Amino acid sequence: MLPIPSLAPIWPPPDGGYDYFLVLNDSEVAWEFLRRNPDYQLHVRPHQEALPRPRAMASGQKVWSDDQGTMAAHRWGLSRFVDPAARAPEAPIDWIEDLGAAKIDAVARDPRQGERSDATLAELQCIRHIVVSADGGETLLINTSDRALTMRLHGTTTLRGPVCLTFQIAGMAALPGAGRALQYLPDLLKGRPRKPNRSRRRLLLREALIALDGRAAGATYQDVAVVIAGADTAQAAWKTADPLLKDRMRRALKTGMALRNGRYRLLIEQK
Repeated sequence: MLPIPSLAPIWPPPDGGYDYFLVLNDSEVAWEFLRRNPDYQLHVRPHQEALPRPRAMASGQKVWSDDQGTMAAHRWGLSRFVDPAARAPEAPIDWIEDLGAAKIDAVARDPRQGERSDATLAELQCIRHIVVSADGGETLLINTSDRALTMRLHGTTTLRGPVCLTFQIAGMAALPGAGRALQYLPDLLKGRPRKPNRSRRRLLLREALIALDGRAAGATYQDVAVVIAGADTAQAAWKTADPLLKDRMRRALKTGMALRNGRYRLLIEQK
């Protein structure tokens, strides 16, 4: 059976323990909260044998063979189950379209003689995960620090070499979402290095995650405040009647629990 992972084995975490969180996109942030959900962890356990298994390419990208059924994972908004021990961006996260996840479809073919290709997989480091289904279709999971996009391909495999792409849109209803995705696809494929997001919104999400891990590890609000605000600030706040920092820690935990228990879905919608 798949063990329920210990997501906060060291408390307080070492310096920089949550720095990775600042370079994630909202899709990956949503996964960080879902993978901490104890009900999700329990639901995954019977599906352990069907979890995708990766193999590494020379480029460092991972290829996953998807042999599992997907419907059970839809309960959580996922196209397929992902091991809750896998931290973003090392997890092959693929949300369903019902949550507003950005997805586009295309047919891949070999370039004709003298024709310029559209994509060479090994050169696209924004694609860290390729999921291959039983029918040979490929799902390319594109992630930068700004956005996530799923590209579903049929035809020639991208694992063999450069391909040309013909994009498909399934009717008028799908046109707005596909149009937005296609508009920012060229920028995503440039593969710029990830950059930290230090917006107020992201820092508050980071605090919520820290508070959630602190509670799981049995930490007090003051312990969490030490990690978030520093030892001197936390000690001073707890020695006085000033409730600001204490209330901030309570809000952080309340937010973290809400995101873990379902509100992570609100982070996924394509913008």
